[in-house]
Amino acid sequence: YNEIPLPRELQLAMEREQSTERGASSPAPEERAQVKTHHHKHSLGRRFEVLETLGRGTYGKVKLALERQRGKTVAIKSIRKDRLRDDLDRAHIQREIEITASLVHPNIIQRRRGFRNSS
Repeated sequence: YNEIPLPRELQLAMEREQSTERGASSPAPEERAQVKTHHHKHSLGRRFEVLETLGRGTYGKVKLALERQRGKTVAIKSIRKDRLRDDLDRAHIQREIEITASLVHPNIIQRRRGFRNSS
């Protein structure tokens, strides 16, 4: 798997989010919406223990997992490349990533990282 680490802008936005919970100001949406990719080889199995499938959709699945190092539960959304039929599908996925990265609310899961592999 290739991990897509959070860009600096998103790291700052997440830090501001934590500050907001303590009473500081929130970052502007355009600061949170920047999504870039960077590739590193990582083993998903070493970092996470997959517990169960939470849901299925057009492009893939969402699984509940335990992040071993932090001991926190996370949701992992997998998107199968073979389900992406055309550029419009890829654009929808990219837009979903951007929108998800821009959302800051205590009841909405935060996007932390992305992973890519050949499938």
